[in-house]
Amino acid sequence: MTDWASSNGDVINSRHAADEVAISTQTVPRLRPDHVLVSDGSNWSTPVVVGETFFFTDDAGSLTCADRQSGKVLWSRKIAEYNGIENSNARTSVVVTDDLVIVGDRAGANLIAAKRTTGERV
Repeated sequence: MTDWASSNGDVINSRHAADEVAISTQTVPRLRPDHVLVSDGSNWSTPVVVGETFFFTDDAGSLTCADRQSGKVLWSRKIAEYNGIENSNARTSVVVTDDLVIVGDRAGANLIAAKRTTGERV
């Protein structure tokens, strides 16, 4: 599977995975959930997939990293832990770099960077 390191897959928002061969018009009717992850709130963002992990935000104010194969949450932090503003959240998808997860919050013009592996604020 190709990494989707930013929302919509690429800089032109194509949402197209050119290398995808397992999903087609013939196989779609047979698709079933492999696992289900119950988050703290409704998901607002497009999940971003990088390597063996995926990242998303929700309306409960969480930024979450989970294992791509099992759906197990590896770490989850409240946006308020990063910006110090109670009840804040992020509606946007994250951007993932080699070492960082970056997201903007809804509490102003705050851009948050966290360590990709731990969620610790940078």
